[in-house]
Amino acid sequence: MYSKPRTRARRLALACACALVGAGGLPAGPGVARAATTPTAGEQEAPVYTFLIRSGLSKRAKAQSAIFRGVMTVERAGRKVVTSTVTAVHKPEILAALQLAIFGGTVVQEVPESTKAGTLEITYDDGTTIPVVIYQAYYEITASSGTIRFTSVPLTQILHDLVTQPRGTTT
Repeated sequence: MYSKPRTRARRLALACACALVGAGGLPAGPGVARAATTPTAGEQEAPVYTFLIRSGLSKRAKAQSAIFRGVMTVERAGRKVVTSTVTAVHKPEILAALQLAIFGGTVVQEVPESTKAGTLEITYDDGTTIPVVIYQAYYEITASSGTIRFTSVPLTQILHDLVTQPRGTTT
């Protein structure tokens, strides 16, 4: 029996992934990132997913790691605190949730004025790196096929959880 307790970040990542694809659509095992994000023949591909494929991301690419650099305001002990962090992510379930949250993002037509809050770089096994610039009100990816701006509630929640998790917890 697997006795290691699950961290809050892992539970949140799985919950976000299940919310995006449904509990039945999330396969188990190490191929989660690849299998959970590839649309079936009857589904329409998400605009962010299509954009990334046109920009050179392989449909078979699997996320290997991610680095999150950000500044966020969080509430600790009843006070609002500005927190800066650099977090490396290597766990397959969190990488899969990040990828699903990005691929399922909603494209923003009008870009609101917003300040930059950080970056997220996801590295894939085929050597591709997706740089996601994080703004207060939206996310932005610039690649060979242009720039796409989108919002994603699950991605916001995952990134917030990465900032607020207790120090010493590995991701």
